[in-house]
Amino acid sequence: MKNKLQKETKTKKGFNPFKKFGSKLETGVLGSDPSKNLAGMTNVLRGLMTVRYFWMVIRYRAHLRLRGVHDRLFMKRRLYFRYHSLPYARHINRMGRISFVITFAVCFWLNYNYLFKPNHTYAASVYNWVQNSWAGGADTTNFPSHPTNQSNWTKYNSKDNSVTANSTSVALSQASSSFTDSADADFNAGTKTNVGVHSGALLLKPNGATAANTWECSSGYVSGGVCVIDPWASAYNGRAGSVLAGKKVWTTDISGTKQWKTANTSCVGPQCATGLDTSYPSNYVLVADNAQDFSAYPARDACKTLGGRLPTKPELLELYSYKVANYGNNFQSGIYWSATEYSSNYAYFVSFSNGYTNGFNKTSSLYVRCVRG
Repeated sequence: MKNKLQKETKTKKGFNPFKKFGSKLETGVLGSDPSKNLAGMTNVLRGLMTVRYFWMVIRYRAHLRLRGVHDRLFMKRRLYFRYHSLPYARHINRMGRISFVITFAVCFWLNYNYLFKPNHTYAASVYNWVQNSWAGGADTTNFPSHPTNQSNWTKYNSKDNSVTANSTSVALSQASSSFTDSADADFNAGTKTNVGVHSGALLLKPNGATAANTWECSSGYVSGGVCVIDPWASAYNGRAGSVLAGKKVWTTDISGTKQWKTANTSCVGPQCATGLDTSYPSNYVLVADNAQDFSAYPARDACKTLGGRLPTKPELLELYSYKVANYGNNFQSGIYWSATEYSSNYAYFVSFSNGYTNGFNKTSSLYVRCVRG
């Protein structure tokens, strides 16, 4: 056994691995770098030598193990295989082959990735250019590419209608529009601070500012040509359950006497309208809208200055009936104008001496007491 191992070792030392792969190394089949090929072949050679070494060791140990079994059987005078018999050699060879295959497979796998697996080299590049003109227009067929189509590129794929593109720039298109609000409600519905709109005029004036009309003031009231705090705050409250319920009554008469109208003619819109007097729904009555021009109606215009209006005939009768209990009892004993028209030449009045009511010539001058609401 010793001689056999020595002989196999000598055979191993005499093995020339380059005899088989020499032509491949010279022609560069295994790789483009000869130094790397030589190092790889050296690793393969070392692996094969390691496999052969372990195979010899395992086979030798198997031989010793079987030899021990053989000796024990011989001492017990049992049947056993001779050293040179076929079954004995078959056991040793089978164990050697199995160990060789396993060891060779492991070593080959470790060396394969280094020697036989090709090394690939990858390269990439990025090319950029700046486009500063779009004068070529839209083009969905031709596209910039490297290296055949990368210079003087002036086209684009597509754009929206709101985008303009030319030889110098790209920009969003500008569009303008306008509209006109003609109703007060349109303006007043917006967000505002201390601002109102009445018949197209902004209510910007604070208290103390000069104003000709109540709707010019932020407070909504004017007195003596200036904006003031609500002068009706101290006015009499209308009697509950009456035609003046929820309304205000001015505490004094208008100074002097006033005409109902400067001419004995009918009152028409927009200063007058029907349906405002519950007792006479078909009669024309001076409206409560102080935005109207009442210069031809002196009595009504005087109440407009206070921010009020002329009372209708039923409201004026309420003032007479409860003047002592509810409305200060500071009325004249004469006759007062109502806002209700009697005919084209006359308007209703109420006498505060006896409560009598009838029509009177419009151009006559009578007392005036204003209400609001």
